Amino acid sequence: MDSRIAVVTGGSRGIGAATVHRLATLGWDVCLSLRERDAEATEVVARCRGLGRRAFAVRADVSVEADVVELFARVDRDLGTVTTLVNNAGMVASKSRVDEMGAERVSQMLSVNVVGAFTSARSTR
Repeated sequence: MDSRIAVVTGGSRGIGAATVHRLATLGWDVCLSLRERDAEATEVVARCRGLGRRAFAVRADVSVEADVVELFARVDRDLGTVTTLVNNAGMVASKSRVDEMGAERVSQMLSVNVVGAFTSARSTR
């Protein structure tokens, strides 16, 4: 594969940040998305750039289709065609029991974990 361009949703912390860093060490240019700006994203991007890779972070809520469309448009514009997508963004139920969770929380989880992953995958064209 000549072009190594990856998008990692939820890439500013934890498994997502580790994935972004690993891809950069393997020679990939990376865009990470995150729902809200945070200092961790800046650090992850700096580490990738320190490895000589092109990297940046984009604020995008994967449960909002317009955010996902803009995310992939920016990657296409600034890095090129996405060749790998890591659908890492996700949310879990709080420590509440299922019978204590409201329908709104379940809907939000499905929107991020299922619809967000679908919308991101569809956007890679």
